[in-house]
Amino acid sequence: MTLSNPPENKAFHLTSVFFRWRTYAQTGAQFGYATTWTMPYCYPLMAAVQIISARLGRTTGRGIAGNIRSYYPASIVYSCVSKGFRSRPS
Repeated sequence: MTLSNPPENKAFHLTSVFFRWRTYAQTGAQFGYATTWTMPYCYPLMAAVQIISARLGRTTGRGIAGNIRSYYPASIVYSCVSKGFRSRPS
């Protein structure tokens, strides 16, 4: 989201941001710096996924969902998408 294009429903956006902030604050209060050791392992993997996704999208002109839909049946696509939505923290 950029500053030049504010969301249509500002109240929903602010509420969503507040709940995410509250979740992160609770997690930080509970675990503190105990999970910091995962950063050297997670960051390179996250960067690799971003780079692969960007190259795939630039080459094919479609996103990950479009490419999955091209090669796999709809049942697998819906399963992957629903798992992605269920794993979101907010």
